[in-house]
Amino acid sequence: MHNKKRILILGGDSFIAKAFVKEYCNIYKFKLISRITTSFKCEKVLDDFFLIQEAEFSDIDIVINFAAIVHRPKIRSFDVYEKYNFHLTVINGNKAKKAGVSHFLQMSTIAVYGNQEYISPNTPEYPDT
Repeated sequence: MHNKKRILILGGDSFIAKAFVKEYCNIYKFKLISRITTSFKCEKVLDDFFLIQEAEFSDIDIVINFAAIVHRPKIRSFDVYEKYNFHLTVINGNKAKKAGVSHFLQMSTIAVYGNQEYISPNTPEYPDT
């Protein structure tokens, strides 16, 4: 039997993460860390992703981070976005690296390009939020 890649999903309760896991659940072995319970197996619910233990990254091939603050017009503080969308990613990326994870993927929304119909490698960043 073929060994499935083991993927740790951070932010498993996000819209994109749930769709990703549903699409690929027969191809990969998933472990999720979410803030809100979903219907997926192998899920840990944790309110503060700064508290993710290094042990969660052991025996994992790939980490995909969907955890971020997006679509929150009431949050206007750059510091809040920087804390969760940058520093949290770096902290958990370092935990993954220390655990020997071979790949750490950071997912982001397309909103970084503004309201573009087509996106290419040369599309300039023009966030609208």
